[in-house]
Amino acid sequence: MRSGPASGGRSMRGRPRSTPPPGSETAHTPPQGRAKLPDPVVSSFVSTRAAPALRHRGDVVCAVRGLTKTYPAVRGRRGTPATPEVRATDDVRLDIRRGEIFGLLGPNGAGKTTLVRQLTGLMRPDRGSVEILGHDIVRHPDRASRILAYLGQESTALDELTVSLAAETTGRLRGLEARKARAERDAVLDELGLTPIAGRPLKKLSGGQRRLACFASALVGERPLLVLDEPTTAM
Repeated sequence: MRSGPASGGRSMRGRPRSTPPPGSETAHTPPQGRAKLPDPVVSSFVSTRAAPALRHRGDVVCAVRGLTKTYPAVRGRRGTPATPEVRATDDVRLDIRRGEIFGLLGPNGAGKTTLVRQLTGLMRPDRGSVEILGHDIVRHPDRASRILAYLGQESTALDELTVSLAAETTGRLRGLEARKARAERDAVLDELGLTPIAGRPLKKLSGGQRRLACFASALVGERPLLVLDEPTTAM
């Protein structure tokens, strides 16, 4: 995702600059304003594809205004030091347009993951707004999982499943019929070179293989916006 440069290695601050990888999004704006939500799904992971009902290239699909999040100070306890108050995101403002790819770059502790979690509805900001495809994600965080795809830093929910079943299950949770889910699963696993290990559980894979398998699951199903948090970790 795109955001401003880190300030003091601690806080994502001010109006952002556009930078290429590592995160990427494609997005779509339906013909009549607000995106129509699909039926509810029971999954935080969603995938992305370019939808046919796209409007003109350059439409803003994600608008962030004044996004601020502060972690309060924590008192020290026996054996653990106190931690000061931390402003993780500080008045972040950005526009993400359809078809653009953004990279959010910064040192450890700069607030990148905090920003991503606010954009995906997993964390409520102290103040500010996030609008994706016409939907207010701060007021309605549950809508985020139905209109964007997210691959977090840690993805352990699928560890007990095989690579193949993880991808297929994700597609089914996103509303695909069984045949369509299997077809997309096979195409994605083949494209990423995962077919030879399709029958192995994720928990038995190396770190790089497991991360790639989680990425494969994120690509099954149809969502107009893709958010990747450190997608190359362990690869």
